[in-house]
Amino acid sequence: MLLRFLQASPKRSYYHSELVLALGRSKGEVDWALVYLKESQLVKAVVVELPGRKPVMRYELL
Repeated sequence: MLLRFLQASPKRSYYHSELVLALGRSKGEVDWALVYLKESQLVKAVVVELPGRKPVMRYELL
């Protein structure tokens, strides 16, 4: 489900919370899907520095 969602807009990157809300799945389900897709080299994780916050990850389709 996550892969299909990312394929629908291949040029966009998403924060983890955006994926959880958009898919209507639990945080754990999205975490496991991201781990699998990163290991399969289908998704890239990029660290983003936001002002006044700790670094967060954005995910995008490769």
